[in-house]
Amino acid sequence: LIGRPAAPAVVYYLKNNWNAGADWTWLAMTKDGENWKLENVVYGGTGVNFNTEESDANATWVEQASFLGDAVKAKDTVNFVLNPADGSITVTVVGAYVEPVDVTYYLKNNWNAGADWTWLAMTKDGENWKLENVVYGGTGVNFNTEESDANATWVEQASFLGDAVKAKDTVNFVLNPADGSITVTVVGAYVEPITPTVEDGFYLVGTLNEWTAAAEYKFVANEGAAGEYLLVATLAEGDELKVKKVEAGQADVWYPAEGGNYVVDAAHAGAKTIYFRPEYNAEWAAFGGYMYIPGQGEGVENIDADTKVVKQMINGSLFIIRGEKTYTIQGQLVR
Repeated sequence: LIGRPAAPAVVYYLKNNWNAGADWTWLAMTKDGENWKLENVVYGGTGVNFNTEESDANATWVEQASFLGDAVKAKDTVNFVLNPADGSITVTVVGAYVEPVDVTYYLKNNWNAGADWTWLAMTKDGENWKLENVVYGGTGVNFNTEESDANATWVEQASFLGDAVKAKDTVNFVLNPADGSITVTVVGAYVEPITPTVEDGFYLVGTLNEWTAAAEYKFVANEGAAGEYLLVATLAEGDELKVKKVEAGQADVWYPAEGGNYVVDAAHAGAKTIYFRPEYNAEWAAFGGYMYIPGQGEGVENIDADTKVVKQMINGSLFIIRGEKTYTIQGQLVR
């Protein structure tokens, strides 16, 4: 017996402008039971041809509107199933195409702790957006897809993820647009500068100089009394006074430490020599316990405006203050 020749193997093909390209090409399908499948292809749109050969002759066209299964659009990644018995095409979308939006995110802050709030453009970093090496001004930030306050989103500093941050820190920001979170990395922590503006020593401070140590209010050592300092200054009735110690360019200790401002009365106003000791003296309690200011008749006898030589007569002793030196002409100061 002579057997019949075997029927040629049938393979089905699908044709489309895959990847939404200009060219339409045939792709071989894989048999799946009674059906044929083509998986993980990027659909180009419109519809597909199918045939048992890579030829337009006798091919069957299936309009996209006739597809069964998922709704599909150009550039979706899909699986096709062909049923040769009825010529139906079933589609499953395995990756929906998202049209890229040409967008840029911006952050707004009072950068450098300035008065003005300005927008800075961020840089795309994968799914996120970043802004690097900026000096943060504090409070929080706004973000938006345009340099506008309209529809901007405010993120409070307390809601930041990542490092703890303070005003004037140099930081990197990362914005996640999906959840609106802001992550901060501090790349340079701000340190308040210490700028010595006066020499170390003891200074008279108060309402007469806005409580600021200034060279003209620095006490000098009283060579007539160990451990004591003195200063010539003109006081006005109602002035509030204290003494401040400056060390390493910064205010270190106040005398008294808390409260106890001495308020100048009429008897102690005018050009006066003010005496100071770092140790509390109960006899000086009227002046806060650390200062003594002579009353009327014990004040400065003469101040030479050019040489800054001060002559002080107290209890029969004449003290001459010249620059940093104090000279006793008669006796010792007795109080």
